[in-house]
Amino acid sequence: MIRKFSPRRTTLEAVRWDGRPETAEILESWSYHTIKCRVDERDHVFSKLTITNKEGPLSADVGDYIVRTHGGQYLPMTAKQFSESFEPLS
Repeated sequence: MIRKFSPRRTTLEAVRWDGRPETAEILESWSYHTIKCRVDERDHVFSKLTITNKEGPLSADVGDYIVRTHGGQYLPMTAKQFSESFEPLS
């Protein structure tokens, strides 16, 4: 039997990666250090974010959102993907 499904309404925590050192510290602490921030040698700014997951390392660019799933995974989403999928609760 073919049935239709719609996404469940869910609440997730997320942080938007803005490249600032303060945000890097927040992300690393929030993720229990599974998220590592790299400094771009040329600009001396945090431009890339590396997330260590079960599937392997994932990258996020400045402007991407990092979401924590109910299973405790941290996943990057582009701002467009995020805004199409989630809206703020308050």
